[in-house]
Formats: sequence, C-alpha cells, structure tokens
Amino acid sequence: MTPHAGRCEGDTVVRRATPEEGGYRLLTTDCSVLGLTCGLDESDELTCIEAPEPSPLSCVGHCGDPVRDPVSGDVCFCDDDCVEWNDCCDDKA
Repeated sequence: MTPHAGRCEGDTVVRRATPEEGGYRLLTTDCSVLGLTCGLDESDELTCIEAPEPSPLSCVGHCGDPVRDPVSGDVCFCDDDCVEWNDCCDDKA
C-alpha cells in the first residue's frame, strides 16, 4: 500500500498518480539518477532533494512535539523530559 503522500524506497520516490496524470497508478522516480535522494522539500512534499548532511534527531526547541528526519522519515517524539535531558531523541535511540 502506498500512502496518499507517497513514500521513499531508498533514493526512489513512489507515489500514486493523480487523475490529471492519467489515473490512479504508481509512479516512481529514481532520484539517484539526478544525483539526489528521496525526501521532503520545504513545503513537506515528497520529491527528489539534495541529501542534507546527516544529523541526529534532536529535541532541542521541540519539547512536546514530534521531530521528523526529512530524508528517512524517522520520527522521535520529544516529551516533557526534554527540558531535563535537552536531547531526547538521542537519549531514546
């Protein structure tokens, strides 16, 4: 099953075509051919993006909120203990 917003399979974007694109079928884009990787752009749309520098998920400034890695899609929820530990995502990983 492919979610409405699509998904990343490594460097490949997999998403459902819209009716304007010829009906509901799977579309794939191999971003590595373009020297890019699959990820979320500034508007949270799944597309081919330049690979950001690797960085650990951090709760700094996000206590009480989830933090999402734009490339892998990994999510860490930053609970109230962030105030004490300052970086819950690293602490819980």
